[in-house]
Amino acid sequence: MDLRTLMPLDEETISAAVREANRVVVVTEEPDYTTFGRHIHSWIVQHHFDDMDLPAAFISGKEHPLCTL
Repeated sequence: MDLRTLMPLDEETISAAVREANRVVVVTEEPDYTTFGRHIHSWIVQHHFDDMDLPAAFISGKEHPLCTL
């Protein structure tokens, strides 16, 4: 599933996809600080923990010196 918009977050589509697949991988190009991808991952774990066969995975972009805070 490719989310085309982030606001408003389409929770119904995400929920349907999680229930159908029973697995989740959230992928974002940003380095993992406090990204919207991490927010989506947390929301899925919080609301669909019992629907998944495996822990939800999170893949983010590689950190590099220009992205440090």
